[in-house]
This record gives sequence, structure tokens and C-alpha cells, in this order.
Amino acid sequence: MAEAPNYWPPIARVRPGPTPELLLRQQADLLTEQTGGVLQGKVDIGSRGEWITLDLLVVAPALDDYTFRLLKVRHKPVRPFDPVEFVNGSKPAKTNGSEAYERKVAELLGSPDTAALIGELLALSQRATATTA
Repeated sequence: MAEAPNYWPPIARVRPGPTPELLLRQQADLLTEQTGGVLQGKVDIGSRGEWITLDLLVVAPALDDYTFRLLKVRHKPVRPFDPVEFVNGSKPAKTNGSEAYERKVAELLGSPDTAALIGELLALSQRATATTA
């Protein structure tokens, strides 16, 4: 039997560059590291229609794995930074390009609201751990 013709273009076996998902996973890992695992960063990936969706989550294991979605973004699989839509909260935003995406993530993670949330979850987690010890 003759081999079927292959009409696919050459499939590159190159490691892809930075993606919105990779950058969020790095931040999730940093949160886990900086809190000594008291809080854990996690990224869930999914799809909706023609969009890839990413949720950056904060998990508090000492609080029965309480999970808070810190931010949600979505992007197209081709040219993943053009655009990226931030779809959380009442202030949706759109960025174009990796630098604008990184600036927006930095703005959201560095906000006073995020600091207050992380501080409160840390305090609650530490109290919960102290009462069970």
C-alpha cells in the first residue's frame, strides 16, 4: 500500500518564546515561593470559542484550598499577544504586544487591592495553621 501524501508544512520543533501563559505561570511560581507555600499560585488554561483562556489563581491550602481568581485573560492561539483581553472585574482591558501585556500584569499584581488580598489570605492561613498545630 502506497504511503499517503503529506500536505502539512514542515512542523517546527522549536521551543516557543514567551507566551501569556508562561508569564502568568512564572508569577504563580513566585507567589508560591515568596509565601513559602502558605499561598500557592496556579494557572488554569482552557478555551472558549476561538479564545485561549487563562486564570491566575491564588490557593490557600490551610483554608480548605480556598481559591481566588486574581485575574482572567484571553488571547488567540496565533500571535498570542495581539491582542490579550483582561476580562476580570468591571474594568475590562485590552493590550497589544508582550511589553504592554507585562505592564498590565505588573499593574494588576502590584495594586493595593492585590496586596490587601494576599495579606489577608496569609494572615488567615497562618492563624488556621497555628490553631491546628
